Amino acid sequence: MTEPGDPRSGSARKWLKLGSISVVVPNYNHARYLGESLDAIARQSTPPLEVLVVDDASTDDSVAVIESFVRRYPFITLLRHEVNQGVFGALRTGWRRCRGDYVSFIAADDVVRPGLFEKCLSLLARHPQAGLCSSMGRILSADGRDLGPYHTPIPSPRERYINPSEFIAAYLRHGNWVLGYSAIYRSAVVAESGVFEPGSDLRWHFDAYKVFYAGAKYGACFIPEPLVLWRRLEDSWGFRSLTHAGLSGALEHVQRLERCLRHPRCAGLFPKEFFLALWRQFVDVAVYEYLRRYPDDLRPLLALESRVPRPSWLDRAYFGALRRGWAGIVGTKLYLTLRKPLAEQWRILRRKLGGGRLAE
Repeated sequence: MTEPGDPRSGSARKWLKLGSISVVVPNYNHARYLGESLDAIARQSTPPLEVLVVDDASTDDSVAVIESFVRRYPFITLLRHEVNQGVFGALRTGWRRCRGDYVSFIAADDVVRPGLFEKCLSLLARHPQAGLCSSMGRILSADGRDLGPYHTPIPSPRERYINPSEFIAAYLRHGNWVLGYSAIYRSAVVAESGVFEPGSDLRWHFDAYKVFYAGAKYGACFIPEPLVLWRRLEDSWGFRSLTHAGLSGALEHVQRLERCLRHPRCAGLFPKEFFLALWRQFVDVAVYEYLRRYPDDLRPLLALESRVPRPSWLDRAYFGALRRGWAGIVGTKLYLTLRKPLAEQWRILRRKLGGGRLAE
Protein backbone atom coordinates (compact mmCIF):
# COMPACT_ATOMS: atom_id res chain seq x y z
CA MET A 1 0.00 0.00 0.00
CA THR A 2 1.34 3.45 -0.86
CA GLU A 3 0.87 6.64 1.12
CA PRO A 4 -0.80 9.63 -0.55
CA GLY A 5 1.87 11.50 -2.44
CA ASP A 6 4.02 8.43 -3.06
CA PRO A 7 5.04 8.48 -6.76
CA ARG A 8 3.85 4.87 -7.06
CA SER A 9 0.27 5.99 -6.37
CA GLY A 10 -1.98 7.99 -8.67
CA SER A 11 -0.44 11.23 -7.40
CA ALA A 12 2.32 11.23 -10.02
CA ARG A 13 -0.28 11.15 -12.78
CA LYS A 14 -2.11 14.11 -11.24
CA TRP A 15 1.15 16.06 -10.94
CA LEU A 16 1.80 15.50 -14.64
CA LYS A 17 -1.69 16.76 -15.48
CA LEU A 18 -2.14 19.60 -13.00
CA GLY A 19 1.38 20.44 -11.84
CA SER A 20 2.91 19.83 -8.42
CA ILE A 21 2.32 21.88 -5.29
CA SER A 22 4.60 22.60 -2.34
CA VAL A 23 3.06 23.53 1.01
CA VAL A 24 4.87 25.62 3.63
CA VAL A 25 3.51 25.45 7.19
CA PRO A 26 5.15 27.83 9.70
CA ASN A 27 4.59 26.74 13.28
CA TYR A 28 5.24 28.16 16.71
CA ASN A 29 3.64 26.48 19.73
CA HIS A 30 0.55 25.31 17.85
CA ALA A 31 0.81 21.64 18.81
CA ARG A 32 -2.86 21.71 19.82
CA TYR A 33 -3.99 22.44 16.25
CA LEU A 34 -1.11 21.17 14.14
CA GLY A 35 -2.31 17.59 13.81
CA GLU A 36 -5.68 18.61 12.38
CA SER A 37 -4.00 21.00 9.94
CA LEU A 38 -1.43 18.49 8.67
CA ASP A 39 -3.99 15.70 8.42
CA ALA A 40 -6.24 17.84 6.21
CA ILE A 41 -3.28 18.70 3.96
CA ALA A 42 -2.11 15.10 3.69
CA ARG A 43 -5.58 13.81 2.76
CA GLN A 44 -6.18 16.17 -0.16
CA SER A 45 -7.47 14.46 -3.31
CA THR A 46 -4.47 15.95 -5.11
CA PRO A 47 -1.70 15.37 -2.56
CA PRO A 48 1.18 17.81 -2.37
CA LEU A 49 4.62 17.10 -3.73
CA GLU A 50 5.98 18.16 -0.35
CA VAL A 51 4.88 19.69 2.93
CA LEU A 52 7.63 21.73 4.58
CA VAL A 53 6.75 22.27 8.24
CA VAL A 54 9.02 24.91 9.75
CA ASP A 55 9.07 24.78 13.53
CA ASP A 56 10.17 28.16 14.84
CA ALA A 57 11.78 27.02 18.12
CA SER A 58 8.52 25.89 19.73
CA THR A 59 8.48 25.18 23.45
CA ASP A 60 5.43 22.90 23.41
CA ASP A 61 4.99 19.41 21.88
CA SER A 62 4.95 20.66 18.28
CA VAL A 63 8.07 18.78 17.18
CA ALA A 64 6.69 15.47 18.45
CA VAL A 65 3.44 16.07 16.54
CA ILE A 66 5.32 16.93 13.34
CA GLU A 67 7.64 13.93 13.66
CA SER A 68 4.63 11.61 13.96
CA PHE A 69 3.41 12.89 10.57
CA VAL A 70 6.89 12.65 9.05
CA ARG A 71 6.88 8.93 9.90
CA ARG A 72 3.47 8.43 8.26
CA TYR A 73 3.90 10.56 5.14
CA PRO A 74 7.16 10.57 3.17
CA PHE A 75 6.35 13.93 1.60
CA ILE A 76 6.26 15.76 4.95
CA THR A 77 9.55 17.30 6.09
CA LEU A 78 10.40 18.95 9.41
CA LEU A 79 12.66 22.01 9.28
CA ARG A 80 13.72 23.33 12.69
CA HIS A 81 14.84 26.76 13.86
CA GLU A 82 17.01 26.68 16.96
CA VAL A 83 16.22 30.36 17.57
CA ASN A 84 12.80 31.92 16.99
CA GLN A 85 12.80 33.97 13.78
CA GLY A 86 9.14 34.93 13.59
CA VAL A 87 6.52 33.92 11.04
CA PHE A 88 8.21 35.65 8.12
CA GLY A 89 11.54 33.99 8.90
CA ALA A 90 9.85 30.59 9.04
CA LEU A 91 8.10 31.22 5.73
CA ARG A 92 11.39 32.21 4.12
CA THR A 93 13.07 29.03 5.37
CA GLY A 94 10.29 26.89 3.91
CA TRP A 95 10.22 28.77 0.61
CA ARG A 96 13.92 28.18 0.01
CA ARG A 97 13.26 24.43 -0.04
CA CYS A 98 10.19 24.49 -2.32
CA ARG A 99 10.34 22.48 -5.55
CA GLY A 100 6.71 22.52 -6.71
CA ASP A 101 5.18 24.33 -9.67
CA TYR A 102 2.81 25.95 -7.19
CA VAL A 103 3.11 26.92 -3.54
CA SER A 104 0.66 27.37 -0.70
CA PHE A 105 1.45 28.96 2.67
CA ILE A 106 -0.83 27.49 5.34
CA ALA A 107 -0.91 28.50 9.01
CA ALA A 108 -0.44 25.69 11.51
CA ASP A 109 -3.81 26.45 13.12
CA ASP A 110 -5.88 26.62 9.92
CA VAL A 111 -7.57 23.74 8.10
CA VAL A 112 -7.94 23.15 4.37
CA ARG A 113 -11.15 21.55 3.19
CA PRO A 114 -11.26 18.52 0.87
CA GLY A 115 -10.66 19.41 -2.75
CA LEU A 116 -8.81 22.71 -2.25
CA PHE A 117 -5.66 21.67 -4.12
CA GLU A 118 -7.43 19.78 -6.90
CA LYS A 119 -9.98 22.52 -7.61
CA CYS A 120 -7.44 25.34 -7.54
CA LEU A 121 -4.83 23.52 -9.61
CA SER A 122 -7.46 22.46 -12.14
CA LEU A 123 -8.60 26.06 -12.59
CA LEU A 124 -5.00 27.29 -12.81
CA ALA A 125 -4.25 24.62 -15.43
CA ARG A 126 -7.10 26.02 -17.55
CA HIS A 127 -5.78 29.56 -17.08
CA PRO A 128 -1.98 29.33 -17.19
CA GLN A 129 -1.70 33.13 -17.34
CA ALA A 130 -3.04 33.52 -13.76
CA GLY A 131 -0.64 34.25 -10.92
CA LEU A 132 -2.76 32.72 -8.17
CA CYS A 133 -6.06 31.09 -7.27
CA SER A 134 -8.12 31.80 -4.16
CA SER A 135 -11.38 30.62 -2.66
CA MET A 136 -13.69 31.61 0.16
CA GLY A 137 -13.47 30.53 3.79
CA ARG A 138 -15.22 29.88 7.06
CA ILE A 139 -14.21 30.74 10.62
CA LEU A 140 -13.32 28.29 13.37
CA SER A 141 -13.20 29.06 17.08
CA ALA A 142 -10.23 28.01 19.20
CA ASP A 143 -12.12 24.86 20.21
CA GLY A 144 -13.11 23.97 16.64
CA ARG A 145 -16.66 25.33 16.46
CA ASP A 146 -17.83 26.62 13.10
CA LEU A 147 -18.49 30.34 13.54
CA GLY A 148 -19.89 30.85 10.06
CA PRO A 149 -18.56 32.27 6.80
CA TYR A 150 -15.59 34.60 6.62
CA HIS A 151 -17.38 37.44 4.88
CA THR A 152 -15.36 38.85 2.02
CA PRO A 153 -16.36 40.51 -1.25
CA ILE A 154 -17.40 38.06 -3.96
CA PRO A 155 -16.01 39.20 -7.33
CA SER A 156 -17.89 36.52 -9.26
CA PRO A 157 -20.78 34.10 -8.56
CA ARG A 158 -18.96 31.38 -10.53
CA GLU A 159 -15.39 30.18 -10.72
CA ARG A 160 -13.41 32.08 -13.29
CA TYR A 161 -10.21 33.85 -14.24
CA ILE A 162 -10.11 37.57 -13.38
CA ASN A 163 -7.65 39.45 -15.56
CA PRO A 164 -5.29 42.14 -14.17
CA SER A 165 -7.49 45.12 -15.05
CA GLU A 166 -10.54 43.38 -13.56
CA PHE A 167 -8.47 42.51 -10.48
CA ILE A 168 -7.65 46.17 -9.85
CA ALA A 169 -11.22 47.27 -10.65
CA ALA A 170 -12.64 44.72 -8.19
CA TYR A 171 -10.28 45.96 -5.49
CA LEU A 172 -11.30 49.57 -6.07
CA ARG A 173 -14.98 48.61 -6.07
CA HIS A 174 -15.07 46.09 -3.21
CA GLY A 175 -11.77 46.16 -1.34
CA ASN A 176 -9.54 43.12 -1.00
CA TRP A 177 -11.48 40.01 -2.02
CA VAL A 178 -8.58 37.53 -1.95
CA LEU A 179 -8.24 35.47 1.23
CA GLY A 180 -4.48 35.19 1.59
CA TYR A 181 -4.69 31.97 3.57
CA SER A 182 -6.68 30.30 0.77
CA ALA A 183 -4.33 31.37 -2.03
CA ILE A 184 -2.25 29.04 -4.17
CA TYR A 185 0.47 30.78 -6.17
CA ARG A 186 2.58 29.93 -9.16
CA SER A 187 6.03 29.45 -7.65
CA ALA A 188 7.66 31.39 -10.49
CA VAL A 189 5.49 34.42 -9.67
CA VAL A 190 6.44 34.31 -5.97
CA ALA A 191 10.12 34.15 -6.95
CA GLU A 192 9.69 37.03 -9.38
CA SER A 193 7.93 39.18 -6.77
CA GLY A 194 11.09 39.36 -4.66
CA VAL A 195 9.12 38.88 -1.45
CA PHE A 196 11.78 36.55 -0.01
CA GLU A 197 14.83 38.39 -1.27
CA PRO A 198 17.50 39.29 1.33
CA GLY A 199 16.49 42.46 3.12
CA SER A 200 12.79 41.95 2.52
CA ASP A 201 10.84 42.17 5.77
CA LEU A 202 7.17 42.63 5.01
CA ARG A 203 6.09 40.73 8.12
CA TRP A 204 2.31 40.88 8.47
CA HIS A 205 1.85 42.30 4.97
CA PHE A 206 3.61 39.38 3.32
CA ASP A 207 0.26 37.97 2.16
CA ALA A 208 -1.03 41.30 0.86
CA TYR A 209 2.10 42.00 -1.17
CA LYS A 210 2.03 38.56 -2.85
CA VAL A 211 -1.67 38.86 -3.63
CA PHE A 212 -1.41 42.37 -5.07
CA TYR A 213 1.71 41.66 -7.13
CA ALA A 214 0.46 38.38 -8.59
CA GLY A 215 -3.09 39.60 -9.23
CA ALA A 216 -2.18 43.00 -10.68
CA LYS A 217 0.45 41.56 -13.03
CA TYR A 218 -1.04 38.21 -14.03
CA GLY A 219 -4.63 38.12 -12.85
CA ALA A 220 -6.20 35.65 -10.43
CA CYS A 221 -8.56 32.69 -10.46
CA PHE A 222 -11.45 32.66 -8.01
CA ILE A 223 -13.61 29.83 -6.66
CA PRO A 224 -16.79 31.01 -4.85
CA GLU A 225 -16.72 28.11 -2.42
CA PRO A 226 -15.41 27.95 1.17
CA LEU A 227 -12.39 25.66 0.83
CA VAL A 228 -10.44 26.79 3.90
CA LEU A 229 -11.19 27.13 7.60
CA TRP A 230 -9.51 30.04 9.37
CA ARG A 231 -9.09 29.68 13.12
CA ARG A 232 -9.74 32.86 15.06
CA LEU A 233 -6.96 33.05 17.64
CA GLU A 234 -5.54 36.13 19.31
CA ASP A 235 -1.98 34.85 18.76
CA SER A 236 -2.37 33.84 15.11
CA TRP A 237 -0.26 35.79 12.64
CA GLY A 238 -3.31 37.44 11.12
CA PHE A 239 -4.01 39.26 14.40
CA ARG A 240 -0.52 40.32 15.42
CA SER A 241 -0.21 43.69 13.73
CA LEU A 242 -2.23 45.70 16.24
CA THR A 243 -1.62 43.64 19.35
CA HIS A 244 2.17 43.42 18.97
CA ALA A 245 3.02 46.68 17.28
CA GLY A 246 0.24 49.05 18.29
CA LEU A 247 -1.34 51.53 15.92
CA SER A 248 1.94 53.33 15.18
CA GLY A 249 3.62 50.04 14.31
CA ALA A 250 0.71 49.04 12.11
CA LEU A 251 1.03 52.35 10.25
CA GLU A 252 4.72 51.65 9.70
CA HIS A 253 3.94 48.23 8.22
CA VAL A 254 1.47 49.68 5.72
CA GLN A 255 4.05 52.28 4.74
CA ARG A 256 6.49 49.43 4.13
CA LEU A 257 3.91 47.62 2.01
CA GLU A 258 3.29 50.75 -0.05
CA ARG A 259 7.04 51.20 -0.64
CA CYS A 260 7.27 47.63 -1.90
CA LEU A 261 4.29 48.13 -4.22
CA ARG A 262 6.00 51.24 -5.61
CA HIS A 263 9.23 49.34 -6.30
CA PRO A 264 10.42 49.50 -9.94
CA ARG A 265 9.44 45.84 -10.39
CA CYS A 266 5.83 46.94 -9.84
CA ALA A 267 6.02 49.87 -12.26
CA GLY A 268 2.74 50.41 -14.08
CA LEU A 269 0.80 47.82 -12.08
CA PHE A 270 -1.04 50.07 -9.65
CA PRO A 271 -2.90 53.32 -10.45
CA LYS A 272 -2.89 56.19 -7.98
CA GLU A 273 -6.43 55.29 -6.92
CA PHE A 274 -5.17 51.89 -5.77
CA PHE A 275 -2.95 53.42 -3.08
CA LEU A 276 -5.79 55.63 -1.87
CA ALA A 277 -7.96 52.51 -1.57
CA LEU A 278 -5.12 50.67 0.19
CA TRP A 279 -4.94 53.30 2.93
CA ARG A 280 -8.71 53.50 3.24
CA GLN A 281 -8.88 49.74 3.72
CA PHE A 282 -6.08 49.85 6.26
CA VAL A 283 -7.97 52.46 8.29
CA ASP A 284 -11.08 50.26 8.12
CA VAL A 285 -9.23 47.20 9.38
CA ALA A 286 -7.33 49.10 12.06
CA VAL A 287 -10.49 50.72 13.43
CA TYR A 288 -12.41 47.43 13.35
CA GLU A 289 -9.70 45.40 15.10
CA TYR A 290 -9.03 48.11 17.67
CA LEU A 291 -12.75 48.37 18.39
CA ARG A 292 -12.94 44.60 18.81
CA ARG A 293 -10.13 44.59 21.37
CA TYR A 294 -10.51 47.89 23.21
CA PRO A 295 -14.15 49.00 22.94
CA ASP A 296 -13.90 51.10 26.10
CA ASP A 297 -10.98 53.27 24.97
CA LEU A 298 -11.35 54.52 21.40
CA ARG A 299 -9.41 57.79 21.64
CA PRO A 300 -6.10 56.23 20.46
CA LEU A 301 -7.81 55.85 17.07
CA LEU A 302 -7.20 59.57 16.59
CA ALA A 303 -3.68 58.55 15.48
CA LEU A 304 -5.29 57.33 12.25
CA GLU A 305 -6.95 60.65 11.36
CA SER A 306 -4.00 61.99 9.39
CA ARG A 307 -3.81 58.74 7.41
CA VAL A 308 -7.30 58.92 5.93
CA PRO A 309 -6.79 59.73 2.23
CA ARG A 310 -9.00 62.49 0.87
CA PRO A 311 -11.11 62.71 4.06
CA SER A 312 -14.82 63.07 3.43
CA TRP A 313 -17.41 64.84 5.56
CA LEU A 314 -18.04 61.45 7.18
CA ASP A 315 -14.38 61.05 8.17
CA ARG A 316 -14.22 64.59 9.56
CA ALA A 317 -17.46 64.11 11.47
CA TYR A 318 -16.33 60.81 12.99
CA PHE A 319 -12.91 61.96 14.16
CA GLY A 320 -14.42 65.21 15.43
CA ALA A 321 -16.88 63.18 17.50
CA LEU A 322 -14.04 60.94 18.66
CA ARG A 323 -12.07 63.94 19.94
CA ARG A 324 -15.11 65.08 21.91
CA GLY A 325 -15.79 61.63 23.32
CA TRP A 326 -19.06 61.26 21.43
CA ALA A 327 -18.14 58.37 19.14
CA GLY A 328 -19.01 55.18 20.94
CA ILE A 329 -19.18 51.58 19.74
CA VAL A 330 -22.39 52.07 17.73
CA GLY A 331 -21.11 55.25 16.13
CA THR A 332 -17.82 53.59 15.18
CA LYS A 333 -19.58 50.61 13.62
CA LEU A 334 -21.85 52.94 11.65
CA TYR A 335 -18.81 54.89 10.47
CA LEU A 336 -17.11 51.71 9.26
CA THR A 337 -20.20 50.68 7.30
CA LEU A 338 -20.90 54.06 5.70
CA ARG A 339 -17.32 54.60 4.50
CA LYS A 340 -17.33 51.39 2.47
CA PRO A 341 -18.03 51.49 -1.28
CA LEU A 342 -21.74 51.47 -2.09
CA ALA A 343 -21.44 47.98 -3.57
CA GLU A 344 -20.08 46.71 -0.25
CA GLN A 345 -22.74 48.53 1.77
CA TRP A 346 -25.37 46.80 -0.36
CA ARG A 347 -23.67 43.42 0.11
CA ILE A 348 -23.57 43.90 3.88
CA LEU A 349 -27.25 44.89 3.94
CA ARG A 350 -28.21 41.83 1.90
CA ARG A 351 -26.20 39.63 4.25
CA LYS A 352 -27.89 41.12 7.31
CA LEU A 353 -31.26 40.48 5.69
CA GLY A 354 -30.36 36.88 4.95
CA GLY A 355 -29.44 37.28 1.30
CA GLY A 356 -25.76 36.43 1.66
CA ARG A 357 -26.18 32.70 1.19
CA LEU A 358 -23.51 32.50 -1.48
CA ALA A 359 -20.93 33.00 1.24
CA GLU A 360 -22.19 30.00 3.14
